[in-house]
Amino acid sequence: MRSFWRDNSPCFARAAPSGVRRLSPPPARLFRSAVVMILPLALACAWASAQERSPGHSLANGLEKLQTIAETIQRAGPWEDQMWWVDRSIERVWEKNRWNEESDRFALQTTREVAKIPPWQFMQRFDHFTQAVGDRYSLSEEQRARLKGLMLREVAGMALKHAPLIARQVQEQLELKLEAPDEAGRMRFIRENVARWMRESEPVYHDFFEVAERMSASFGEMLNADQKQIYQRDLKTFERLLKYNEHLRNESLAGRFEPEDWGLQRDEFLQVMDQWRIATERGREEAAGQERAEPPPRWTKHEPTTWYTYVR
Repeated sequence: MRSFWRDNSPCFARAAPSGVRRLSPPPARLFRSAVVMILPLALACAWASAQERSPGHSLANGLEKLQTIAETIQRAGPWEDQMWWVDRSIERVWEKNRWNEESDRFALQTTREVAKIPPWQFMQRFDHFTQAVGDRYSLSEEQRARLKGLMLREVAGMALKHAPLIARQVQEQLELKLEAPDEAGRMRFIRENVARWMRESEPVYHDFFEVAERMSASFGEMLNADQKQIYQRDLKTFERLLKYNEHLRNESLAGRFEPEDWGLQRDEFLQVMDQWRIATERGREEAAGQERAEPPPRWTKHEPTTWYTYVR
């Protein structure tokens, strides 16, 4: 199927520009973690055609779905209560893999800065990331605008295509009840669910690499000679991240998910899981209480939206 799309679809008709190395298509991997640091999600060619016919409508719908997923994450509680483990896990993964080259350090700094912004403020995250990339490459205003447009289209397109699956999995992660009496039983239950999430997310994972390759080529096209030198260094870091992510995915699919590989000690990870579930349940109860206590809207003549409460 993948070769069919590559050989027959106009999405892949254009060859990589001279001097720009295309990402080789690796086996399916999944670039998502529990925090869902919102994925550069991909477009199918059918969606791309629709996007050309109605770009504003498709983009708005995709971003709206993305916002809904981000708001689901918000039920896990205030972001400042979670930043301790997010930042710790990011730093430990870099240390574990000895990623110390200049491009690695840039990726680490940018990832940590973006992670400080709550996931439900995804446009703020997006702006911070594109600003960091623009400054690193000394992009012109035209280049920055093209980069933002490219990324927004891809993210919105992926949200349109895969939002139901992503939203359901986020909800399941937040509500997972660890009822086993001992740590071994709890970890066994978690590994079973992680393996299932990975299998179910195979289409998302496959699409991510189609988008990564397309965006890599498009970004390389807009760079001058000096900027491409930086790009080649950063591409090596990106490929290291993908390789490590493939290792994490394969281990998880085999039922060997281990929190230490993701930068958290086992007791820290179990604490986070419990924190998510408790905060989610509390948020649902508070929302239900507010809904019961909310007074009906005032009946307004010639305004049908105010009539519903009185006639339903």
